[in-house]
Order: sequence, then C-alpha cells, then structure tokens
Amino acid sequence: MENNLIGKIIKEKTPCYFVSPHFDDAALSAGGLMAHLAKSGVPITVATIFTKSDEPATLSAKKFLRLSGFDGDAASLFRARTEEDMKAFSILGIKPVHLGFVDALWRKIPSPNLAQKILGRLLPEFVHVYPIYRLLVASNKISPRDRETKKEITSVLSGLAGTGNRFFVFCPLGLSSHVDHILTRDACLMAFGERVILWSDFPYNIRSAAKPKEIAKIGTFAFEWKENFSEKRKMIEAYRSQVSGLFPEGRIPEECEIYYTPL
Repeated sequence: MENNLIGKIIKEKTPCYFVSPHFDDAALSAGGLMAHLAKSGVPITVATIFTKSDEPATLSAKKFLRLSGFDGDAASLFRARTEEDMKAFSILGIKPVHLGFVDALWRKIPSPNLAQKILGRLLPEFVHVYPIYRLLVASNKISPRDRETKKEITSVLSGLAGTGNRFFVFCPLGLSSHVDHILTRDACLMAFGERVILWSDFPYNIRSAAKPKEIAKIGTFAFEWKENFSEKRKMIEAYRSQVSGLFPEGRIPEECEIYYTPL
C-alpha cells in the first residue's frame, strides 16, 4: 500500500536516484520499492559507488575472494559482479550506473610513506586503509585516510542528479554495517540534504539490529514497504556470487523494507 510520499512521487513522476554502496545493496534493501516505482513509470537511476578492486590483496580480501568462488582473482570477481548487477536491474528495465570507486577491502592509503611502501611489499596490509575486515571494514568508522575519497564521492554524486530539486535520493541508513555504507550515506547527505531518504540496510538489520537511539541520531521513521517481493527476490538471486554467502540457508526472508528521512 502506497503512503503519501510514494503516491506523490508516482503521481508527479518525480525522478528517484538509488545510490548503492556495492552491487547488491540497493536490490537487497530497496528492491521492492524500486520495482513498484519502475512499474509505475517513475524515472529511476541506480548508481553503485564501489565497483572496483585493486592490487595487492590483503588476507581479508583473499578470504572474501575464496568465499565468493574467485580464489585469488579479484578482477574476475568484479567483472562477474558487474554482469550480475546489469542482469538484476534488467528485470526492472533499468541500466545501472557504476561509478568506479575502489571497494574498502582493496582501498589503499592515498600517499604511503617510504616505510609503508617497503613493508607493503612484504605484507599488503601496511598500504591499505582498512586492512582487516572485522576490525576495520565492519567497524562503522570511516578512516581519516578516507577523507578525500568522501569528498570525491560527494562531488561525483552532486553531478548525478543535475540542477534543480525535483528528485529524491535513496541511500543506506548505514548502521551496524560496512564502512562503505557509511561513506555512501554521508556523501549523499552532503550532496543532497533534505532530498535524501534512507533505507534500513538488509540483511544486516536482521542480523545486528540497530538500537532506536542509534537510528534517532540519523533519521526519523518515514514508512515501510511490504510489496513486490517476487521481483525483489529475482533481483537478489541474480547476484549469484554473493547470494549463498548472504543467505546460507538458501532462503531469502520476506522482510519489509524500512525507510527514514534524515534529521
């Protein structure tokens, strides 16, 4: 059932931009709403920010490659994920935009010093911004070394929607999740302000639910979306390299999507 905001978006055919940190995030967290808007004739753009890897790989990155079925071959994984993303959004008749920033697992220090360069030849962790997944990538804390990356993302996003204010931008709430989700949220808020609508990050929101007090620091509940799950499931299943890791039991739970407006 449509709420007033979604009804207005559909009635006025207001362009909507869904800004995804990684290839599968928008489909996972907002696929049902996107399907409804697309079928209703709303112009939709999906832009994914972190769509590339780099060399050399840390131990955490190598583990991720193994779990994804691409042992030691990051380039092949990201080519496959690009194709998966194109396939997923073709279900809705959307051609996604890939912005080409390096994923946190592969992101290197912008200007390493001589000692870091030398040590990095022995152990790649010394030249990476987030060398350890559990301690740093999943910490919810943006490294000071990522300040320029944040500025660059904000600048690129600012040009995405063009001029004027007749649009909405959907992006992650970014609690209990990957630092790239936090970067995406902060860049969207800096670029678009009150035009932003935040989605609750699925499936992270059911594995490690954010506390109401944490949410209240960022946004106010706006609405839930419970429809179009069949289309959403098809989209999620298109991400073959990731779906088994996300849902090891083989079932994608039919959780409602939750959206917030920023403070």
